[in-house]
Amino acid sequence: MKKTYCAKCLRTSEVVDMSNCPFCSEINKPPLPMDIEKAYPEAYRLARRFHELYEQSAPAFGYETKKETKQFDPESANGRLMAWVCYEIVKEEKQRILADAKDHYWDSVAKEYGVTRERIRQMEAKYMEKLDKD
Repeated sequence: MKKTYCAKCLRTSEVVDMSNCPFCSEINKPPLPMDIEKAYPEAYRLARRFHELYEQSAPAFGYETKKETKQFDPESANGRLMAWVCYEIVKEEKQRILADAKDHYWDSVAKEYGVTRERIRQMEAKYMEKLDKD
């Protein structure tokens, strides 16, 4: 029987249906695609770079890495885990940047019209609600 990756816990198992993973049937994580490089290119690049820097820096901190982990393997459980963590970080950073940009937008519009940022936000919310009804 072929070993299969569990999309939830990233472990391998010899079960056919990974919805019945013996390790994590109770975990509610979104499925992780097998081809991380195509699905999440930014996260994949970040995970690869993190791995490279880790391998370069580890000896300076007195840590010897294993020979078999010298190269980043996106198909290994460790590689998939790193890519998933990087995906979550990239997603959070994008949300933060968008929120900051929206705040800046509200500030600039409020300043231009001589009202508060909160008033601009309320007007936008009301307008969006109107659009949803139409």
